[in-house]
Amino acid sequence: MGNTKLQSSLILLAALAAAACASRKVDTENTYRSGGEATVLEEEIGSSLLERQLEIRAPLHKRDDAGFLSCQFELHNKQKSQIEMEWTVSWFDESGMKIDTNEHWRPQVLGGMAFETLKIVAPTPAAARWKLKVRESSAIQ
Repeated sequence: MGNTKLQSSLILLAALAAAACASRKVDTENTYRSGGEATVLEEEIGSSLLERQLEIRAPLHKRDDAGFLSCQFELHNKQKSQIEMEWTVSWFDESGMKIDTNEHWRPQVLGGMAFETLKIVAPTPAAARWKLKVRESSAIQ
């Protein structure tokens, strides 16, 4: 009888541990948000590894004659070894509503200590802000 209680307790303990592990979200993305056309980005760090390796520098913004917002920034690999990552951009209107786009993750490889300039263009003149998400990539070979 004592053995049955012990087995039941162990099974319950294992189930609780599995549920705790399954419910814990491990965020591997870093997010950088523009504040409109400001040159300061809000950062949300989910991957401390990427934070140590990657820097987003020199954000620039301008609208063309048709009203489309263009943004340019530099990705800087702060380490000596290559970084393999992916990035995607979401766009938002002036009120903060997300603009529907065909978002997809783009692979990016940065050599050691390298800089890469990226330019993104809003899908519509209504776009006022953008959000860049960057994550580690194990898919790039």
